[in-house]
Amino acid sequence: MVTSYSSTNVTLVATRMMVLMIYLSMCWTFDNVAAISTDSFFQRKRATVTINNALGNTTQLQVDCKSKDDNLGQHQINTGANYSFTFRPSLSGTTLFTCNFTWALNAYSFEIYNQHRDHTNCRACVWQIKTNGPCEYSYETETYKLCYTWNNITSGQAAPA
Repeated sequence: MVTSYSSTNVTLVATRMMVLMIYLSMCWTFDNVAAISTDSFFQRKRATVTINNALGNTTQLQVDCKSKDDNLGQHQINTGANYSFTFRPSLSGTTLFTCNFTWALNAYSFEIYNQHRDHTNCRACVWQIKTNGPCEYSYETETYKLCYTWNNITSGQAAPA
C-alpha cells in the first residue's frame, strides 16, 4: 500500500512538532529556574508568618495553624520564643491561615494570615500573642500597633480592637 502525503500535511506536522519542542524546552527552563530561585516567574513571592509568645510568666503557648490545603500541626512556644512558617499566597488571593492558640485554661482562634487583609502590608508578618489578643508588627512605626481581639475557639473572624 502506498501512502501519499501532501506538502501541506508535512508542513503542518513539522510545525506542530516544532511548537511542541519549544513548549517542552520552555517548561524545562522554567522548572530549572523555579528549582534554583525561591520565586519562579509564574508564582507569587513567599510570605512568612512569625508568631511570638508574649504571654509572660513562663506561660507556654500551644499553636495549631492550618489553611484549606495545609495543616501545620501543633507547636509549643515558650515565653519570648517564636514559631515561623513560610508559604506562597495563592494567585486567586484566597490564602487564609487560621491558628488555634491554647494556654492554661484559655483557647482562642485567629486568622493569622488573611490574604485580603495582609497581602499589601506584609510579606514577613510578625505577630505578638498577648493575653488580650494578637498584635501585628508595623515596619513603619517599628511597634506592635495593630492589635485584634480574640475569637472564642468556635467563633469567626476577629475584629480590630
